[in-house]
Amino acid sequence: MELNVSFYSYNDSCASYGETHSNRSILYILGLSLIFTVGLVANTWVIILITFVRELRNASNVFILVLCASNNVFLLIFIPFEIFQPDFHVNSLLLSRLIQYMLYLFCSVSIMSLLMMSFDRWRAVVRPMDIKSHNGKTTALKVAAVLILAAILVLPTAFVHEFFEDEVCNSTYIAMNLDILFGVTFYCMALLYICPLCLISFLYLSMAKKLLTQGKTIRESLRHHVKPRAQRSRVAWVVVGLVVSFAVCWFPYYLFLIIYVTDAEFYKRPIYFFLLNWRPLISLLNTCIDPLSIFLLGSRFRNHLWIILCSLPNLGKNRPSLREGAVTAKVRRTRSSSSSNSTTRTVLNLPLVSPLDGQC
Repeated sequence: MELNVSFYSYNDSCASYGETHSNRSILYILGLSLIFTVGLVANTWVIILITFVRELRNASNVFILVLCASNNVFLLIFIPFEIFQPDFHVNSLLLSRLIQYMLYLFCSVSIMSLLMMSFDRWRAVVRPMDIKSHNGKTTALKVAAVLILAAILVLPTAFVHEFFEDEVCNSTYIAMNLDILFGVTFYCMALLYICPLCLISFLYLSMAKKLLTQGKTIRESLRHHVKPRAQRSRVAWVVVGLVVSFAVCWFPYYLFLIIYVTDAEFYKRPIYFFLLNWRPLISLLNTCIDPLSIFLLGSRFRNHLWIILCSLPNLGKNRPSLREGAVTAKVRRTRSSSSSNSTTRTVLNLPLVSPLDGQC
């Protein structure tokens, strides 16, 4: 999550600094660009669907919306700096710390959204009869609580980086303060990786135990619930897919940090520069896998997206003009008055083509 190379460097000479930059291959830049494009488009589509499709607007999907919005902000902050970093230097310590803090903040918001979705699935299976309908105010309070809690928990990450002067290279760069790096590294790993995965694993193990030991009772209770069992199963699989992608994609990142702070000679090894540059690419894949998992495992998201894409070419067709609509309305009023003595009602025939009405 740190901004790479010139934003944190512990090189002892200009040669190693240049070697770090030389390892930033064209393939790496293309990978970042591809992740940026795919992630931004896919997450934006999920946000559009949840915002404008009434069927998808529920308490669980609100946290999917927060997750995708956090992914987009993370991409917009991280990748431009990562691509143009060799020619860009932050001269403000406040700005550099703010950038670092924002990266950890939106990463934390994404993880807490996964926790909230997992807890919602746990309640749906373990305590289905205790579920109450969520109104907009309750959901908004939960989202606000997630944002405030995330902002407080990641505050220590804003004070890790400092300016360092390299007299040999005659340059200024931002690096981590070694005095607090060790503690912050393990704090972030526990806060943003180990604890969330342990909590989510506990919730899903509880669900599995409940389903195995009392499957028949749960099936009977779910028959009387508003939401069908199949729909709950699809939502649960979506959340499982999001959690698995998070665990796999971020594992190399935190593994690298642990080796870095525990092995003082790690930065001298050739593999250090390879991992330093390619590690962010693996973790950034999570921002692409999240929305793709939603479309792959969530049939309702996939169906609504397909309907919208199929109806886009027909949005401008079969739409009557204002004059045609007025003429049609006049004819309808005449027929209505001649057929009965009831009060004449004006009918304006201006059908709007909804993106959800298209057929493939």
